[in-house]
Amino acid sequence: MGTTSTFPNQQTLASTALTPDSLLTVLQKLVAQILGFNPTSNTDAAYSSVRVEWPEEGQPGFTIDSDYVFLRATEDDDDYAHLRDTKYATNDQQSVRLTMTYIRVWRVHLTFYGPASFDHARLVADAMFLDWVHDALAASSLFLITDFARPVYAPERFQGQWWKRTDLELRFNERVVDTLILPSIASSEVLIYDAAAKLADLTIT
Repeated sequence: MGTTSTFPNQQTLASTALTPDSLLTVLQKLVAQILGFNPTSNTDAAYSSVRVEWPEEGQPGFTIDSDYVFLRATEDDDDYAHLRDTKYATNDQQSVRLTMTYIRVWRVHLTFYGPASFDHARLVADAMFLDWVHDALAASSLFLITDFARPVYAPERFQGQWWKRTDLELRFNERVVDTLILPSIASSEVLIYDAAAKLADLTIT
């Protein structure tokens, strides 16, 4: 994953930053696995039960006695995200590599519906501390902020019925690395004069 952007001066910025869609793709698969689905062999069952909010094709309906979870992700304007670690390194004889590393903070809201909504939310919350979940997140440079609230049971009234609903909110740090190649000075000529004439001609490389 990652993106590249070319600017008018023809410099290209390569970034590891996740897009909201790519972030939700990672989390959708992970939540499906936590809930016992196999997204590889049974894609339809996994992704009809674990859904991403605001899909282009609209959201298909579901019934009051079925279990579903919806995922939504937005970036937090966290103070930590405003810090940058900047480093320069030699790229080749004509250029240098500028590397900027920083942390983005994502807020992920999970809305569970159905008879098992509260237990499913509890299972996802607890699974966040398991090693295999940590490793799956780390592979996408995502790291759980462990100080989060427990699931909140909040039934929702719809069309004269009370639908069982549970909300869970998680936050993640994402380590982002941006790389930009900049032109550098290959050499510089220095001329030294006194009042009468040139004394020296130096080339610094």
